[in-house]
Amino acid sequence: MRQSLTVTFAPTAAGHQGAHLVLVACAINRPAAHLWAHGFGGSGSGPIFAAEPFFFADLSGSTFVILPDGTRLAADNTLQSCQNTTRTGTSDLCAANADCVTPGETCVTTSACVGGDRGGQVCNGSADCPNGFCRSSSLGSDPVDICGDESGGLYLMTDIGTFTDPNVNASTDLSTSVVHLQFDPQTGARTGADVVARTTDETTQIACDDVPARQGGLVYVPESFNVDFPATPCSRDQREALTAFSKATGQATVVVPDIAAAAGYAECDDFDPTSDLEVARDGSAIFASLPLTIRLDFSWFGGLWRIRPTPLPISPDIIDFFQLHPDGGIVYVTTSDSVSTGSLNIYKISPDQAVAGAQRLAELTPCVIQIPNNCARISPDGSRATPCPADPNDALNRAGTQTGVSSFTVGRPAPGSSDGVLLVSFGTRNGFTDLGANLTIRGTVAVALPAQGNSNSCTVLGLVNLEFLDPVTF
Repeated sequence: MRQSLTVTFAPTAAGHQGAHLVLVACAINRPAAHLWAHGFGGSGSGPIFAAEPFFFADLSGSTFVILPDGTRLAADNTLQSCQNTTRTGTSDLCAANADCVTPGETCVTTSACVGGDRGGQVCNGSADCPNGFCRSSSLGSDPVDICGDESGGLYLMTDIGTFTDPNVNASTDLSTSVVHLQFDPQTGARTGADVVARTTDETTQIACDDVPARQGGLVYVPESFNVDFPATPCSRDQREALTAFSKATGQATVVVPDIAAAAGYAECDDFDPTSDLEVARDGSAIFASLPLTIRLDFSWFGGLWRIRPTPLPISPDIIDFFQLHPDGGIVYVTTSDSVSTGSLNIYKISPDQAVAGAQRLAELTPCVIQIPNNCARISPDGSRATPCPADPNDALNRAGTQTGVSSFTVGRPAPGSSDGVLLVSFGTRNGFTDLGANLTIRGTVAVALPAQGNSNSCTVLGLVNLEFLDPVTF
């Protein structure tokens, strides 16, 4: 028997409000289903508790910005493409004619549809070419990484194929682009767009300082290079150089010739690319995480390292995405599960702690935020439910849900503050086929992280939305 249940949001005061709804059934194998609801009392969708614009991308590659008051605006990331007089050519991403390096090509705003319902007809953008594409409207689409600037703009790293390297003899092709977009903070209208630099194939990370372009601000990239002529038989055939591009001119400066070497790799160790790169807002420190490898003598290399101003191992347990707090600390978020509760485990590590030795997460106390998750391990005959397994591949994990972090970022609650506001976008893997995707527990929560060194203190400010966002940045 089916029955409808109407839930009404009727706020009596302004602010974000969350609700935890539980549907209870008389059943051994699934006695309850947990749902989460969110609403904002007041106009708009509510503030994000930070004083900086919050950027994110969706699965289509479109980018958006949420202003501090909660206003959501599209952040137009479309650019033009390089074409010749016949409106064909490389289709390299461009914002101005100077971005086109192939002889005879210019940055065009109109072209002809390729394929689709209007093949061969004039187009200005992708919308003009149903089931096809417009050569003159290339997207800085599917951004593989993003970072905000100091004035409400966005830098993004495109996927491969947005540039054709004119050097046919290059050992590593230039294939990706670093793009800067500037927006009106009131309307969201784009006020500027520039191709800052071209980078090598397989380069996927980008990090920004908060220094204005006119004062020497930089964008940092771990550039991937092939090594064609190793010096010894065991030398790696790839390396990553930390390159800093001037925000003002695009001029490149190699900061660290070999990131892996700075993070503890020896010449003959297997090469693994950087998982994440972050830079302090004033540019004074740079950190990188790499996959962890244990040598035969049980020493380790990889993990999270500070690579500038001097190399320092921070933690062997942080091998993927992390963030930096305004006070210079490292912020890392993991998840765990029990039967009906998921946990967001927030760690904050000061580099000063690591001076005495690399920090293992098992020896640290995180700040824990609990959320419902519908996690249950169902026996094969459906007769009993036991706690959610730690291993998602467990054979008994028939209807389990695992809490996961999509992305997270740290902003400031006020301009110039050393305190932090952490926004964590999370979701659960729904094992209940009769609960639609819209009822899957997911959302973005704001958490206050004070500037207190390695303190695990945190305060939940509120659930900002019920969306699973990735990637995100301030």
